[in-house]
Amino acid sequence: MDKKREEEIRKMFKGISFLQYIGAELIDLSEGQAQIELSKRDELLQGNGFYHGGLLATVLDSTSCHAAATLLPMGQHVVTVEMKVNYMRPATDDRLVVKAKVLNKGKNIIVCESEIFDKESGKLVNKATVTVTPIEM
Repeated sequence: MDKKREEEIRKMFKGISFLQYIGAELIDLSEGQAQIELSKRDELLQGNGFYHGGLLATVLDSTSCHAAATLLPMGQHVVTVEMKVNYMRPATDDRLVVKAKVLNKGKNIIVCESEIFDKESGKLVNKATVTVTPIEM
């Protein structure tokens, strides 16, 4: 991925208002990979004080989409076709690390794997398989 493409993807990330609202930070982009981090805030938690499951699915999805975008040409991004999430344990740390990688890139379908870890403990919290398809921007 060249520098111009990385800049385009980072600009797209900053343009997603929901990700900005929840405080998601795009930490790293490389060929077929992306990393997002998220800090705990009260409005992101469910009734028991854990990160809300819908929020976790959102960041799993978004990280996968940005990983897939690194393999596409300028002017393209992706939309999600299907997603399967495994919730393994409640996310409890003050900061979460979300890592995604592309498992397979076909002509019309890209399959990614995304994982969330509690940053301090390093424990795996969630794992998702996310299937996306390219779109013109």
